[in-house]
Amino acid sequence: MKILIINARAVSLLVVSMTFLAVSLGCTHASSGSLAGTYWIEEHGKRKEFLRVQERAGQYFISEKHGEEWGREDKLQPIPPQDYEKLLGPDWKDAQPSGLQHDGFAILKVNPGLKMKGFRFECKTGYMAFVMIIGPIELHKE
Repeated sequence: MKILIINARAVSLLVVSMTFLAVSLGCTHASSGSLAGTYWIEEHGKRKEFLRVQERAGQYFISEKHGEEWGREDKLQPIPPQDYEKLLGPDWKDAQPSGLQHDGFAILKVNPGLKMKGFRFECKTGYMAFVMIIGPIELHKE
């Protein structure tokens, strides 16, 4: 009976250790759900709906607002950890990012205050888009 108690404690300790390891390595798949929602940008001092991210059956889809209509939906993929340095620079781990991407576009949740010196950009809200031909864009989540 004593052997079973020791094994149960060992298994419990192993589970806690593995959970801590997964969190400390920055699992982006689990945190991508916090990106679902509607985002707006500030344009000429006015609020303008810009993007909508929806989750359905574990898949993420994005659409852009054109006038009063939402455009077609495109499927998003989680950003692999090795791609964050390309997007955010060498100090990317400080931003603790989670993100989704599609064809030269990425939407990210980062620590508020992230500065991207090459773009003279600071993400104050903690949400941003990165468009390859434009660069970073501050987003506001509804």
